[in-house]
Amino acid sequence: MALRLKPLLLRLGWVDKIFLVLLAIAFAGNFIGPGSVWQLLITFAALVFGVMVVAKWVVIGLKRMIWRLRYRLVVAYLFIALVPIVLALVAVAVGLL
Repeated sequence: MALRLKPLLLRLGWVDKIFLVLLAIAFAGNFIGPGSVWQLLITFAALVFGVMVVAKWVVIGLKRMIWRLRYRLVVAYLFIALVPIVLALVAVAVGLL
């Protein structure tokens, strides 16, 4: 189990790690001292860092989707531009024979 967690922890950024630590502290604080001011501050900090982590992963996902879309558009442009030219040249070559 620890062998699978190590590569995951290496890929996480500092914001992700802080979020996980704050989340663990907030979860433990619910059992130790619920309703205290410190518990409220830690929960709020975990919420802020959680929003930052979600925003980061959404941006990464959008970049990957756009990269895939770029390759699909290149292929579509090749079919739109290159295939008709090749077909026209083949038609001319057949007409000359």
